[in-house]
Amino acid sequence: LQASGGTNGQYLWYDVPSGGTPIAGETNSVFTTAVLTINTTYYVSINNGTCESARTPVTATINNIPAKPTITSTETINAGVVTICLQPITLTAPAGFASYSWSNGQTIPQITVTQAGNYSVVVRDASGCDSPSSDIIQAIVSATCVNNPP
Repeated sequence: LQASGGTNGQYLWYDVPSGGTPIAGETNSVFTTAVLTINTTYYVSINNGTCESARTPVTATINNIPAKPTITSTETINAGVVTICLQPITLTAPAGFASYSWSNGQTIPQITVTQAGNYSVVVRDASGCDSPSSDIIQAIVSATCVNNPP
């Protein structure tokens, strides 16, 4: 959590809105909480050595991480494997996310795949939370899928 308006050494962080004692050792503008599992409000004031300001609430909000994304393809994915035949394939991550990070370095929702390899994606939501990595899709190139007339 971060506050402004004073200089380091003047801040007092509390876990109650009034009364109580400051959290020991926390006198700087940045306060790192213990591990939190629920939204938690802390309170900060500035003390210049003579008087202390009113406390300002600062809330640490716990955001849920996005679910592991599922990749879809323009060709059938069978047990995590997709075959590139005569044309490139398109792998698509779920829509509606703030950013995308594919294992091949691309940062768009859909990628065009022309070469064999393993592909996965991590999505980031509007709160800045990253999903777990998707399952890996293995793209293979097949030279035997040419359909020649008899």
